[in-house]
Amino acid sequence: MRLETELIAARLLKCHDAIAAKKTPDTVTPSDLLPYGKLCDDVNLSHLTRVVGVFLGELAEWCHDKSLPPLNSLAINAEEMKPGPGYKDAVSCSEINWWNEVKACIGAKYPASIS
Repeated sequence: MRLETELIAARLLKCHDAIAAKKTPDTVTPSDLLPYGKLCDDVNLSHLTRVVGVFLGELAEWCHDKSLPPLNSLAINAEEMKPGPGYKDAVSCSEINWWNEVKACIGAKYPASIS
């Protein structure tokens, strides 16, 4: 896994843990999720904001291989409050089922780190 993917995954794990500490799968809202720009800024990869989907796709593959819900479901377009059009191209990700994937993600237990 690329370093950029590991950094993005670590930030999404923190996001997951913060949401799961306060919300349940039934009470999570889109405003709890992490916009792509903030995600990239938080890990000092602002230059990747427009292409972050490549790394989120790699993370989705890792989650799929570990039989975990897609952690990348927590990353969204800030204006639309949902993932971008490339989300559906990632392994085990569906535009139609995205919100169910978010809820499954919040209810799941992830390892402390991803590598």
